[in-house]
Amino acid sequence: MPKLVSLIAAGFLALGTFQAAAAVVADTLTLQSPKLPQPMKVTVAAPDGPGPYPTLYLLNGYGGDYRKWPELADIDSIARTKELIVVCPSGMNCWYWDSPAQPEMQMESFITGELVPAIDSLYPTIARPESRAITGFSMGGHGGLWLAMRHPDIWRHAGATSGGVDIRPFPDSWRMAHWLGKRDSVPEVWDTHTVMTLAETLPDSTLRSLDIFFDCGTDDFFYGVNCALDSVLSRRHIPHVYATYPGAHTGPYWSKSIHPQVDHFAKTLTRTTSDTSAMTATVIDFDNPRMRLFLPDRAIATGRAVVCCPGGGYSMVATDHEGYAWAPLFNSLGIAFAVVDYNLPGGDPTIPMNDVEKAFGILTDHASEWGINPDDIGIMGFSAGGHLASTMATHPTDACSPAFQILFYPVISLDDRITHSGTRRGFIGDKPSRKLVGQWSADKAVKPGVAPAYIVLSGDDRAVPPVNSFNYYSALRQAGTPAEMIVLPDGGHGWGFNPSSPHHSTVVESLRSFLTRR
Repeated sequence: MPKLVSLIAAGFLALGTFQAAAAVVADTLTLQSPKLPQPMKVTVAAPDGPGPYPTLYLLNGYGGDYRKWPELADIDSIARTKELIVVCPSGMNCWYWDSPAQPEMQMESFITGELVPAIDSLYPTIARPESRAITGFSMGGHGGLWLAMRHPDIWRHAGATSGGVDIRPFPDSWRMAHWLGKRDSVPEVWDTHTVMTLAETLPDSTLRSLDIFFDCGTDDFFYGVNCALDSVLSRRHIPHVYATYPGAHTGPYWSKSIHPQVDHFAKTLTRTTSDTSAMTATVIDFDNPRMRLFLPDRAIATGRAVVCCPGGGYSMVATDHEGYAWAPLFNSLGIAFAVVDYNLPGGDPTIPMNDVEKAFGILTDHASEWGINPDDIGIMGFSAGGHLASTMATHPTDACSPAFQILFYPVISLDDRITHSGTRRGFIGDKPSRKLVGQWSADKAVKPGVAPAYIVLSGDDRAVPPVNSFNYYSALRQAGTPAEMIVLPDGGHGWGFNPSSPHHSTVVESLRSFLTRR
């Protein structure tokens, strides 16, 4: 039987029910706060295990509450299969603002200052911004982006499905005037309380720190403002994913549209509990290119360095689970580890390639200062970042000649029969010539003397066909280049650094072996 429990956390009362023997712990919490006009009810689904787990916050739309997302999606299944703690608070129709017109409604302050700490105290969460995502539908889509853009210290992953991302075209709808005042009277308040303004005015560094994924149905009345948001972010070269699907502003649409976002965040959320900066001797950030360098303790430094290119389909750069999370492993081996948040090509291959070349240049220029051997700098890449890494390895220059290459589920070929279409389009545009396709397909560019390679992938990868890795491995071997390839039986695509994977130890140990044998 479900049990009723009473918990005191972060200064407010929490009442919940849960089924202790289930594979998923499903709670309904009631939280009381002076920042809200009424008690807050929250549905929480969590894996029935010790954790810790990343957290996904799902915000409801206007007219919904803590029960809406469980009606639209099987949050128990999401919690169990994706190993996430799923949190569904009531929105109270307030658009997730601190209301300037109704001081009794301070929803933003409640969520950021009370709800998140309560969830972190009651559940085995990974209490780091890199391990929290927030998204929602309609009003909740506005809330997800609004809160993350204003609080990247809490959430680094943000989304919206059918989000009301620009409220200004709808001044008489959904009680927004009740919370903000009438638009004709206070236009400046409306301007400063919409996601669109944040997208236009926040610093590049703030927006680039976020993993953004939003979508909208092509028959939705919010379709225009979502396309406009995509244009603003694209114009500012902010990495993001914007998906459009057939559909309108309806529950059946959200029941489907949420799953690509859940799949995305389940892969990009950081699943390590410790701050990588605490496990290194020195962390240095750079602006040109955007790069974070993790230097090992001098006592164990080997002189080796790795430049890491995270994936993202050339539409974003997944710096967490395909970047920073790997730093402790490399530093423990005495290897300096540099994660490059490269600029997206937008059809021009030289843009990210120049960033990687600059990264190699920085390591070389400071080699004596940082204890790095300029002749022992390798390159690492994931998915589209694997394409970039293999491209740099097969097109070496005096300024960038990788000593070895480490490739995770890489895109290798831009042949439209076997490539990942987003990677191809991002790197060489919509209608590339056959010459361009061949030039930038790494398996066609292998020559004797190319850097030795470690390649790992899942045999059931449906995003990037395994034949990409197979062809590259074959070309390397035919050229006389040492190469090893690990094919995992399952796992799909995009898993990165994932200690919960049954194959994680296999990947780590085989990579460690490759590095120590070199």
